Amino acid sequence: GARERPFKCVWKKRAAMMVERDIEVLRRTALFARVDPVRLEVLAFTAAHRHFKEGTLVIERGQLLEGAYVVLEGSAVMLGEDGEGRPMASRLDRGDIIGETALMKPVPAKASVRAGEALELMEISRALFARLTDEFPELALGVAAAAADRLEGISGALRGLLQEKKEKERGRV
Repeated sequence: GARERPFKCVWKKRAAMMVERDIEVLRRTALFARVDPVRLEVLAFTAAHRHFKEGTLVIERGQLLEGAYVVLEGSAVMLGEDGEGRPMASRLDRGDIIGETALMKPVPAKASVRAGEALELMEISRALFARLTDEFPELALGVAAAAADRLEGISGALRGLLQEKKEKERGRV
């Protein structure tokens, strides 16, 4: 009765605050920056949340990914190899996305991920992402625009490298 009501109000308020936090984290990612906040709220509310203790192996290299993960709280360490097979490590913090390609198709993880401290991830399964993009095409358009921006950036970087290579070759001749 009377004792349950305050608890329910506190719980609802806490849940609303967590969804707001999740929306803010999503809005700061390149992938979801152009997506309407109302659509992000639906995504934040329907996605799964996973909690891991420090040191826990979250993703094993080679594991088939069925979706992407967004770091909400804490940090993780990504352990993999560079293009030449040398070991490399990078830190993942709030707002970093793991496995975004897996939103489109199943892909093996290119690196292992271990919780560097208590870690909370939002798990966006490919099935959920597909359902939401069917229901809200503007979600897909926002993500596509972000992907196009990234491709444009990569193309610019490649043009710069090619120009640099040509200039070096001219200097040698």
